[in-house]
Amino acid sequence: MFNRKLLEEINSLRTNPKGYASKILKMKSNFEGDILKTEDGIKVKTQEGAAAYEEAANFLQSAEPAEKLTSSKGLTRIAEELLENIQRTDPDNLDSIDMNKIVAKYGDYSGAFGRIMEFGGASPQQIVTNIVVCDGDKSRSQRANIMNKDFKVVGVALGDHSTFRKCTTIIACNAFKNTRDHDDYENY
Repeated sequence: MFNRKLLEEINSLRTNPKGYASKILKMKSNFEGDILKTEDGIKVKTQEGAAAYEEAANFLQSAEPAEKLTSSKGLTRIAEELLENIQRTDPDNLDSIDMNKIVAKYGDYSGAFGRIMEFGGASPQQIVTNIVVCDGDKSRSQRANIMNKDFKVVGVALGDHSTFRKCTTIIACNAFKNTRDHDDYENY
Protein backbone atom coordinates (compact mmCIF):
# COMPACT_ATOMS: atom_id res chain seq x y z
CA MET A 1 0.00 0.00 0.00
CA PHE A 2 1.36 3.40 -1.02
CA ASN A 3 0.41 5.19 2.20
CA ARG A 4 2.39 2.69 4.26
CA LYS A 5 5.46 3.09 2.03
CA LEU A 6 5.22 6.88 2.18
CA LEU A 7 4.93 6.79 5.98
CA GLU A 8 7.98 4.49 6.13
CA GLU A 9 9.92 6.99 3.98
CA ILE A 10 8.85 9.92 6.18
CA ASN A 11 9.87 7.99 9.29
CA SER A 12 13.21 7.09 7.71
CA LEU A 13 13.86 10.80 7.22
CA ARG A 14 12.71 11.72 10.74
CA THR A 15 14.63 9.02 12.60
CA ASN A 16 17.82 9.18 10.52
CA PRO A 17 18.22 12.64 8.97
CA LYS A 18 21.98 12.16 8.46
CA GLY A 19 21.35 8.97 6.49
CA TYR A 20 18.71 10.73 4.43
CA ALA A 21 21.18 13.52 3.69
CA SER A 22 23.39 11.02 1.85
CA LYS A 23 20.42 10.00 -0.37
CA ILE A 24 19.86 13.63 -1.31
CA LEU A 25 23.55 14.29 -1.99
CA LYS A 26 23.63 11.33 -4.40
CA MET A 27 20.98 13.09 -6.48
CA LYS A 28 23.34 15.97 -7.25
CA SER A 29 24.95 13.82 -9.95
CA ASN A 30 21.57 13.65 -11.74
CA PHE A 31 21.67 17.37 -12.56
CA GLU A 32 22.54 19.01 -15.85
CA GLY A 33 22.42 22.71 -15.02
CA ASP A 34 19.08 23.24 -13.35
CA ILE A 35 17.52 20.11 -14.91
CA LEU A 36 17.12 17.05 -12.65
CA LYS A 37 16.67 13.63 -14.21
CA THR A 38 14.45 11.65 -11.81
CA GLU A 39 14.70 7.94 -11.01
CA ASP A 40 11.90 7.27 -13.53
CA GLY A 41 13.73 9.16 -16.30
CA ILE A 42 11.63 12.32 -16.23
CA LYS A 43 13.51 15.59 -16.63
CA VAL A 44 12.40 18.26 -14.16
CA LYS A 45 13.36 21.92 -14.42
CA THR A 46 14.21 23.14 -10.94
CA GLN A 47 14.37 26.73 -9.76
CA GLU A 48 17.50 26.43 -7.64
CA GLY A 49 19.34 23.49 -9.21
CA ALA A 50 21.73 21.23 -7.32
CA ALA A 51 22.48 23.96 -4.77
CA ALA A 52 19.08 23.42 -3.12
CA TYR A 53 19.83 19.71 -2.77
CA GLU A 54 23.20 20.42 -1.20
CA GLU A 55 21.61 22.95 1.18
CA ALA A 56 18.95 20.39 2.18
CA ALA A 57 21.60 17.75 2.81
CA ASN A 58 23.58 20.19 4.96
CA PHE A 59 20.46 20.93 6.98
CA LEU A 60 19.84 17.22 7.55
CA GLN A 61 23.46 16.60 8.54
CA SER A 62 22.94 18.83 11.58
CA ALA A 63 19.28 17.96 12.28
CA GLU A 64 18.36 16.07 15.43
CA PRO A 65 16.32 12.89 14.86
CA ALA A 66 12.59 13.03 15.53
CA GLU A 67 10.37 10.16 16.60
CA LYS A 68 8.36 8.10 14.14
CA LEU A 69 4.90 9.26 13.21
CA THR A 70 1.87 7.00 13.64
CA SER A 71 -0.85 6.90 11.01
CA SER A 72 -4.29 8.20 11.95
CA LYS A 73 -7.48 7.22 10.10
CA GLY A 74 -9.01 10.62 10.83
CA LEU A 75 -5.96 12.56 9.61
CA THR A 76 -5.86 10.36 6.50
CA ARG A 77 -9.47 11.31 5.77
CA ILE A 78 -8.56 14.97 6.24
CA ALA A 79 -5.57 14.56 3.88
CA GLU A 80 -7.85 12.89 1.30
CA GLU A 81 -10.42 15.69 1.50
CA LEU A 82 -7.68 18.32 1.25
CA LEU A 83 -6.38 16.51 -1.85
CA GLU A 84 -9.86 16.53 -3.41
CA ASN A 85 -10.09 20.28 -2.76
CA ILE A 86 -6.66 20.87 -4.30
CA GLN A 87 -7.67 18.90 -7.39
CA ARG A 88 -10.66 21.24 -7.86
CA THR A 89 -8.89 24.51 -6.97
CA ASP A 90 -6.72 26.81 -9.05
CA PRO A 91 -3.10 26.31 -7.86
CA ASP A 92 -2.85 30.05 -7.15
CA ASN A 93 -5.83 29.92 -4.75
CA LEU A 94 -4.88 27.04 -2.44
CA ASP A 95 -5.05 29.34 0.59
CA SER A 96 -8.81 29.58 0.00
CA ILE A 97 -9.25 25.98 1.22
CA ASP A 98 -10.77 26.11 4.71
CA MET A 99 -8.75 23.60 6.75
CA ASN A 100 -10.70 24.31 9.93
CA LYS A 101 -13.92 23.25 8.22
CA ILE A 102 -12.34 20.04 6.90
CA VAL A 103 -10.76 19.13 10.25
CA ALA A 104 -14.02 19.73 12.15
CA LYS A 105 -15.76 17.02 10.09
CA TYR A 106 -13.45 14.32 11.44
CA GLY A 107 -12.39 15.35 14.92
CA ASP A 108 -10.24 17.66 16.99
CA TYR A 109 -6.50 18.09 17.22
CA SER A 110 -4.42 19.38 20.08
CA GLY A 111 -0.96 20.89 20.08
CA ALA A 112 0.97 21.47 16.89
CA PHE A 113 -0.83 21.08 13.54
CA GLY A 114 0.53 21.29 10.01
CA ARG A 115 -0.27 20.54 6.42
CA ILE A 116 2.27 19.65 3.78
CA MET A 117 1.50 19.71 0.07
CA GLU A 118 3.90 18.26 -2.48
CA PHE A 119 3.41 18.41 -6.23
CA GLY A 120 4.97 16.15 -8.87
CA GLY A 121 6.54 13.32 -6.89
CA ALA A 122 5.36 9.83 -7.77
CA SER A 123 7.46 7.62 -5.48
CA PRO A 124 7.79 7.90 -1.70
CA GLN A 125 11.47 8.91 -2.02
CA GLN A 126 10.69 11.59 -4.64
CA ILE A 127 7.91 13.00 -2.48
CA VAL A 128 9.96 13.16 0.72
CA THR A 129 13.01 14.52 -1.11
CA ASN A 130 10.89 17.25 -2.73
CA ILE A 131 9.50 18.19 0.68
CA VAL A 132 12.96 18.37 2.24
CA VAL A 133 14.53 20.30 -0.64
CA CYS A 134 11.65 22.79 -0.99
CA ASP A 135 12.97 23.97 -4.38
CA GLY A 136 11.93 27.58 -4.91
CA ASP A 137 10.58 28.09 -1.37
CA LYS A 138 13.24 30.02 0.52
CA SER A 139 11.30 29.69 3.80
CA ARG A 140 11.69 25.89 3.62
CA SER A 141 8.41 25.65 5.56
CA GLN A 142 7.56 22.15 4.26
CA ARG A 143 10.93 20.90 5.55
CA ALA A 144 10.27 22.41 8.97
CA ASN A 145 6.85 20.72 9.10
CA ILE A 146 8.07 17.24 8.10
CA MET A 147 10.80 17.39 10.78
CA ASN A 148 8.61 19.01 13.48
CA LYS A 149 9.31 17.11 16.72
CA ASP A 150 5.90 18.11 18.11
CA PHE A 151 4.12 15.97 15.50
CA LYS A 152 3.17 12.46 16.62
CA VAL A 153 0.35 11.39 14.25
CA VAL A 154 -0.10 11.79 10.52
CA GLY A 155 -2.43 11.18 7.59
CA VAL A 156 -1.33 11.05 3.95
CA ALA A 157 -3.03 11.00 0.55
CA LEU A 158 -1.73 10.87 -3.04
CA GLY A 159 -3.67 11.59 -6.20
CA ASP A 160 -3.49 12.90 -9.73
CA HIS A 161 -3.21 16.60 -10.49
CA SER A 162 -4.04 18.23 -13.81
CA THR A 163 -1.09 20.62 -13.77
CA PHE A 164 1.59 18.79 -11.78
CA ARG A 165 0.84 15.11 -12.58
CA LYS A 166 0.70 14.09 -8.90
CA CYS A 167 -0.14 15.75 -5.61
CA THR A 168 0.53 14.49 -2.09
CA THR A 169 -1.09 15.91 1.01
CA ILE A 170 0.17 15.23 4.51
CA ILE A 171 -1.62 16.30 7.67
CA ALA A 172 0.30 16.02 10.94
CA CYS A 173 -0.36 17.03 14.52
CA ASN A 174 0.57 16.32 18.10
CA ALA A 175 -2.65 14.51 19.01
CA PHE A 176 -5.92 13.82 17.21
CA LYS A 177 -9.29 12.76 18.59
CA ASN A 178 -11.29 11.10 15.84
CA THR A 179 -15.01 11.74 16.36
CA ARG A 180 -16.03 9.27 13.63
CA ASP A 181 -13.96 6.21 14.54
CA HIS A 182 -12.88 5.38 18.08
CA ASP A 183 -10.07 3.15 16.78
CA ASP A 184 -8.18 5.94 15.03
CA TYR A 185 -4.81 4.34 14.41
CA GLU A 186 -4.25 2.57 11.14
CA ASN A 187 -2.60 -0.81 11.31
CA TYR A 188 -0.23 -1.04 8.34
